Amino acid sequence: MVVNVASRRVMENAGLKFVRTFRQPWPDYIEGEEEGDVEYALLRSEWERPTAEEVAAAGTASTS
Repeated sequence: MVVNVASRRVMENAGLKFVRTFRQPWPDYIEGEEEGDVEYALLRSEWERPTAEEVAAAGTASTS
């Protein structure tokens, strides 16, 4: 949900990118639903990209 700032921050810190804000009907009222929901995404190429730690480990392993 748009109003769940902490959850959105976790997704951004995990490397996901904001895609859109949208609205969908819910069977029961949820506080903040009038602000809409958010969608985040991560491309396969971004998921498979090595982390800085993996790159550093590979660099030290090849110099040993």
